Amino acid sequence: MHNPFMERQGTDRKDQELIELALAGSGADLEALILRHQAWIYNIALGMTCDPHGAQDITQEILVKAITALATFDRAKASFRTWLYRIVANHVLSLRRMKREETFSSLVTPEAYHEYVESIPDEKPGNGPEHKALTREARNTCIAGMLLCLDHRQRLVFILGAIFGVSDAVGSEILEMSRPNFRKILSRSRSRLANFFTGTCSLVNENNPCRCDRWIEPMQRLELIGRDDASGQTRFRRIAEVVEGRAREFRDFYDREVVGLYRELPFADPPDMVSWIRRAITTEEFKGFMDLH
Repeated sequence: MHNPFMERQGTDRKDQELIELALAGSGADLEALILRHQAWIYNIALGMTCDPHGAQDITQEILVKAITALATFDRAKASFRTWLYRIVANHVLSLRRMKREETFSSLVTPEAYHEYVESIPDEKPGNGPEHKALTREARNTCIAGMLLCLDHRQRLVFILGAIFGVSDAVGSEILEMSRPNFRKILSRSRSRLANFFTGTCSLVNENNPCRCDRWIEPMQRLELIGRDDASGQTRFRRIAEVVEGRAREFRDFYDREVVGLYRELPFADPPDMVSWIRRAITTEEFKGFMDLH
């Protein structure tokens, strides 16, 4: 799978070929260009929102911005990766505060989290495949949702730097900040999440009181997971399987453990955006703007 964040010579070459063909009027090449990046954009949006439906809308909004501005791209000023993911960054950083952020932020302090965990009945866990699937869904939702306790900039830096393994050179270029500032924000976000998980989560410390299966009913009640989420696939691509590149050294054992939890999350396949892309680029608005055929 194409990884736009790889630090490798010539990573923009295919993008540049597709851009030139798209600007010359090829709808098929514009579609191919979008499909090279839309899964990464969708997973960034999903990490920022913990909401698949919201992430789909955000991805579409970003793609509309990118397509309509494509003619302004100047490779003499920046690589296509930098140009595109600055659009992504600026869009997700301007998102309004969501209801899910309030839900998870209310639990961010260890005291509040322990109090809530202790209020959940500790019933005997089930062993069936449906229960295991719901437990996995609750686990993934909790891990992903804790990102919402970070502010937007910390969250985006953590997604790029810790989960996707983006270097400070690439990350700082996309976010238009200094490399030391990128590293500082990444360090603070990692520390905040590490402190929380090591003090509450049994996945990091088995002596902690929080168990994933205890969250099934509360998360269903809060509409964070659905009643039918047990039908989800048992096999999926983990982020760690999709993200290539040199291994990162983390500061300590707990930091390594927590980042590992995030890299074990699914790398989500976007909804059927091919049909949406094809509909979008065949509208009169896009045809006129891009002179597509």
